[in-house]
Amino acid sequence: MFRALLPVLSAYPSHLPHNRIVLKRAFRLLAIAAIAVVAIVAIDLIEHLSKDDFMTLLAESARVLRVDGSLILRYPNGDSPLVGLNLFNDITHVCTYTSNCMKTLARMHGFRSWSFGDEGWRVARDHRWFKVPLGWACEVFFRGFLRVLSREPVPSFSPQGWAYLTR
Repeated sequence: MFRALLPVLSAYPSHLPHNRIVLKRAFRLLAIAAIAVVAIVAIDLIEHLSKDDFMTLLAESARVLRVDGSLILRYPNGDSPLVGLNLFNDITHVCTYTSNCMKTLARMHGFRSWSFGDEGWRVARDHRWFKVPLGWACEVFFRGFLRVLSREPVPSFSPQGWAYLTR
């Protein structure tokens, strides 16, 4: 059931009138789910949802996930200074979340553990022998440079972030 649900949700931005009907149907499917689910994966979805719809998604996901089940999310990384490149290049994006905000929301909705990751230079496919060491060196340099300038830690540089929430 959820294999069909998530593509429908990700294909329709929630703020357009017709798409509100599709979201209501999708949330109804989630609400009547009677089975315990091992994992729910939502890639490039939550940035298209209003905050209320995202709260509904978290609550219903926590309800239908079995104990030790996971909700895996990929979204524009609110912790990254480069998030604007991803967030504002699509007019259907509504908002993004930082890891601190996501941790608070996870705790509010009954998830017992969470971890966060980013894509960054680690996902380089071609010429890894060159790109991985160069990416690591650039990250160390820019992380230190921004730390000196802003006196704030920079947790991530990747414009895409992952959240792994476990019930």
